[in-house]
Parts: sequence; C-alpha cells; structure tokens
Amino acid sequence: MTLVVGFTVACLAFVAAVLVYYAASGGQSRPTGYEPFRIDNALDVGDTIVRSGPVCYADPTDDGTRPFCLDLVDGHLTALRALTVASIGTDTPCAVSPERETRSLVDCEGRPVDPHDLQQFRVLLSSGDDQILSVDLRELLPPGTAGAPLQEPEPASETTSTA
Repeated sequence: MTLVVGFTVACLAFVAAVLVYYAASGGQSRPTGYEPFRIDNALDVGDTIVRSGPVCYADPTDDGTRPFCLDLVDGHLTALRALTVASIGTDTPCAVSPERETRSLVDCEGRPVDPHDLQQFRVLLSSGDDQILSVDLRELLPPGTAGAPLQEPEPASETTSTA
C-alpha cells in the first residue's frame, strides 16, 4: 500500500511540475538548439549593399569575437568577420567598418581591407521565394570561402494552352 501511495505522490508532483512549466512559458514551447542569426530578405540586403556598401553588425552573441559585415564578394553575399590585425607584426584585433564614400571596408586605422583576406561565417538562405538570409556564427571559415550566390528567384513557369 505504501508503494502505491508513494508512486501516486510522485506522479502528482511530476504533473504539477509540468503544469507550472507550461504556465510559466505562457503555453509556448521554447526553441532548443542553435538558431542562426536571421537578417532579412537576401535580395533586399544585396540591394542595400550595392547602393550603400557593406552592412555591419555588432556581435549578437555578446562575446565580442563575432562581429560581421555582409558584403558582395565576387558576386556572392558573404558574412565577413569584422576583425583584422591592426598592424603588421601584432596580434591585436582591430574592428573593420564600412567606408561609405568608397562603399568598401576599412580597418581601425582607416586602411582599406580586402574582403578576400577576412575570415567568414557561413551564410544560409531559406528556400522559397522569400530567400531569408541568416548567418551561422558557430564556426569561422577561412578567407576566400564562397558565400551565397545572390540571384533573383526563378519565375514560376506559366502554362499556356493552345486549342
């Protein structure tokens, strides 16, 4: 009899814990695992880059090592790590920022930065017409890694009937 009572109490405690969790979360399930940093429609971002130059973001993870700039490199939408070495012979990181007049990137001393020399983050495009751009900040890729090709979505094929 004691075993049945103990089992019943344990089950009731478990159900109560689940109900408290559900109520605290507002009935919403919480995402698990890593979510890439979502930006916007890839074509809109590409248009902005063509008009104004690279678009830069502070490190969304708050650890300071993953700021990035989106730029078009060899026709590919690329997420470039926005840190470089300040001076030859030092290991001090230097922030990279956009230079609006030239629509290019410069280091913290105002020198031009070749985007081919910067480490990159993986660029992800959602499937479908919306092509939402996201950046995976978990892994740095070597310089020169191809980003996502920027192209207009294929128009839906139209069928015409002939009588």
